[in-house]
Amino acid sequence: MIRGIAPQAPLLFSLKDLMRLLRGKGSHQMEEEVKHAFPDRQAFFLSSGRACLYFLLKSLAKREGGKRTRVIVPAYTCPTVPYTIWKAGLETVLCDVDEKFFSFDEEQLQGLMDERVLAVIPTHLFGIPCLVEPVKKEADSRGAYVIEDFSHAVGADIKGTPVGLETPFSFTSLGRGKMLTTRQGGLLLLDSPETAEDIEEETQHLKKTPKNRNGWILMNLAIFHFLIAGRRWGLVLSSRWDPEKKEPNTAFKPSRPNAFQAAILAESLGRAESFQKERIKRADILRWELKGLENIHLPTGAPRSHPVHMMFPLVFKDEALLDRVFESLRREGFSPSRMYKHALSRMEDVIFANRGDGFPQAESWSERLMTLPSHPYVPKDALLKMADIVRKEVGGRS
Repeated sequence: MIRGIAPQAPLLFSLKDLMRLLRGKGSHQMEEEVKHAFPDRQAFFLSSGRACLYFLLKSLAKREGGKRTRVIVPAYTCPTVPYTIWKAGLETVLCDVDEKFFSFDEEQLQGLMDERVLAVIPTHLFGIPCLVEPVKKEADSRGAYVIEDFSHAVGADIKGTPVGLETPFSFTSLGRGKMLTTRQGGLLLLDSPETAEDIEEETQHLKKTPKNRNGWILMNLAIFHFLIAGRRWGLVLSSRWDPEKKEPNTAFKPSRPNAFQAAILAESLGRAESFQKERIKRADILRWELKGLENIHLPTGAPRSHPVHMMFPLVFKDEALLDRVFESLRREGFSPSRMYKHALSRMEDVIFANRGDGFPQAESWSERLMTLPSHPYVPKDALLKMADIVRKEVGGRS
């Protein structure tokens, strides 16, 4: 099968566009676009989201004199996060998630907060804003920092405030499948001159991505355009490059992206708003087609929030039903995603401060949550076909 819809996609560029960006000088334009998108923030453009989090945690730990060594993260999130915390010389503490929103379980979070906690990382999963205010309140009362991970939710907002700007510290990955991509990269946003000075000092020695790497970046993004914009993802399904078969890459070597990557980011930021509007339209179609079904739940964001839907999540009544729908969609050339197939507490090669605690909601989501593609390269007829497959497998409306 050659035809197929990819599970997720950022704004992609044709080979002609990439050649134009390769010849341009992108750093100054990128700085202007970042200032426009994220006002009143100092930005650091690094080689990955992991590098952004690593240097930020090192800076904050240094500020606290090494007295605070714990970082609280959701028990249902990307496995690369605890590896990055470990690499920064700190300890990961897991907290269960709320069953209604993609937010922390507030009662459990309160019980985890003490003088050892350096930071708490709320994560806006799948483009759906989580609750940040309760986290800020709890962290402020204990002298801890809050770091927003908005890798899935660039363009979303809560009560009119863009995600990533609710706290003084935030970061987004610019990896290949994220809302914005430079193929490899990350953006760290700060509203703290003291921390910005520390980050500048720690990162100024980093080498830039060499120019001879540009050909590899260009080739990768051109192939993505061919596969995703051309709806040829069937070439990837069931191959060794199928994302459902690959484990997250936890290793990273910090560096600074070069002018070509800066030009890609500038162009992406300049076109992001119209691209996100198309995501919202597609998510609205899926929500309308799937609302009210008895055996699935459609998660929503925090009150008065506006999601952008990197992907469209469904929570099934049980794993067996999810597996049936998943396989039916794959047979038709669609690419649903299981995303995080295990709660972080199941990771055996990472030490957690509280592995033995209960994380029932995170475990439940890992077993029953699946996402549908809702990016702008999904045509309306494909959305309707996916919804029809889900309805046939799931059953009637409540």
